[in-house]
Amino acid sequence: MNLKIVERERPAAKVSAMSPTAEEMRNLDVVRSAFEAFETGNVQALRKILAPNVRYRGAPTGGFTGDYRGLRAVMEFFAQIAGETEGTFHVRPVEMAATGNRVFVLYKVGGQRGAKTLDSMDVGVFTVVAGMVAEAVFYQSDYPAHAAFWS
Repeated sequence: MNLKIVERERPAAKVSAMSPTAEEMRNLDVVRSAFEAFETGNVQALRKILAPNVRYRGAPTGGFTGDYRGLRAVMEFFAQIAGETEGTFHVRPVEMAATGNRVFVLYKVGGQRGAKTLDSMDVGVFTVVAGMVAEAVFYQSDYPAHAAFWS
């Protein structure tokens, strides 16, 4: 197979800042509210923000499967996290961006679990549908640290 590489002149990047649309602003507010509700342990607010068929996904670590489907399963997952860390677990957004119904969050995560400490910067991608979080996918920047913390 013979491939030919063609160089083309690229248009100059625009310097102006992009503003989020009204929908993207609403989606950012939904995800921001979810973080605030989680951080303060506001179960009722979380139940209103998470869709009934919500899906949370991340890499499996320790006793966590990494894939939770439905509001009940996600809330049980949150309760297990709080229990195993004696309420010290926290996730705090650092930066957020939205495009359409997706919200991207760089967040600081940490907590204590016995003598173990977790301190990491991770990324979450949230899908917002009808004003509720329908899906969240988490990417750990330091999987070995997460695995050691939850083992």
